[in-house]
Amino acid sequence: MGHPLERRKITAKGILLPSEWDDNGAVLALTFFTHDEDEYKVKGKELMPELLGVLRQELFIEGYLRWEEGEKMIQITAFSPFGIL
Repeated sequence: MGHPLERRKITAKGILLPSEWDDNGAVLALTFFTHDEDEYKVKGKELMPELLGVLRQELFIEGYLRWEEGEKMIQITAFSPFGIL
């Protein structure tokens, strides 16, 4: 496990899924699942509207990894559907 203040740039391939909803069914939180069985809770809301449009698709993502309360968090800075250049 990394140091809680460590922030490291990563790239990964995987699938983005909703992981928390409000009482009306609106997505509140996302988790990114990689093909090597890692999972990252998505931090930040800046890209949320765009990310909601690519749920359940294979993606390449770039972002910054950080440990918070024992969980891997990622702040996604860029993404693209797998196979699209």
